[in-house]
Amino acid sequence: CYLRTVLKVFDDKNLESDTAKSFKEMLHNQVAKYVEMELTNCFSKLIHFVRSSEQKVAEAVDKKMKMPTLDLETGADIVRSFRQSWQQKVAQIDLHVNSDFSSRNTGQEGTGKASEILKQILIQLVLYYQRLQEVVKKCYRRSPSFMKDLVPIPTIMHEIKKYGSR
Repeated sequence: CYLRTVLKVFDDKNLESDTAKSFKEMLHNQVAKYVEMELTNCFSKLIHFVRSSEQKVAEAVDKKMKMPTLDLETGADIVRSFRQSWQQKVAQIDLHVNSDFSSRNTGQEGTGKASEILKQILIQLVLYYQRLQEVVKKCYRRSPSFMKDLVPIPTIMHEIKKYGSR
């Protein structure tokens, strides 16, 4: 909140300085932390599975070893759970972001910032979901049966556009 106020003053006065750059970097870092926090609150199993699986793959590549086998039961549970609840969780994130960044809480025009942050969260969600698909493909020549239960990325993108057009 205060960072945005300081940045607005710098922008209004056309002041480009190391201090302004530092504040912009701090704001960017704080927004990135917020994005990850919101996603972790709703999609922690997905994020943990993706990160740990990618780490296993990276280690196998570094050591020139065979690709690891992943916990397919956990992967299947994550995909099924995502399919059943992702829209409700996105709606929950939307409510939370709008609550956190309403003009009542920030003392500024919060809805524009809330919309921008929500987009970042949803894009990051899509990236995690794509990473899930990629890491599974790297580890298995034949797709595990749960891959047929994946929500198509265009479906997720369509939902993101709904939130962006409000």
